[in-house]
Amino acid sequence: MTVTYSGTGTQDDPIQISGVTTNTEGVRAEYVYLSERFGKRGQDWTLERQALIKLPSGGMGDLMTIKLADGQIVEIYFDISSFFGKW
Repeated sequence: MTVTYSGTGTQDDPIQISGVTTNTEGVRAEYVYLSERFGKRGQDWTLERQALIKLPSGGMGDLMTIKLADGQIVEIYFDISSFFGKW
């Protein structure tokens, strides 16, 4: 299975995850994305909050709020519409 990502991670351009078919795979892919972009979890960043949201497009999303090692708070939006609720 090849997982690919597109989008910038903003509310208007959430990260689209391709190559996953279930909720479990999708959530795992979100954390892989965060680690690839921001570094090692627990060292370079920590998860402050994960929230299920409705995106402006009408789809379902995950809002991941992370805190970087330098104290900066970053919000990353994921579009989970393609796998949300699929087990």
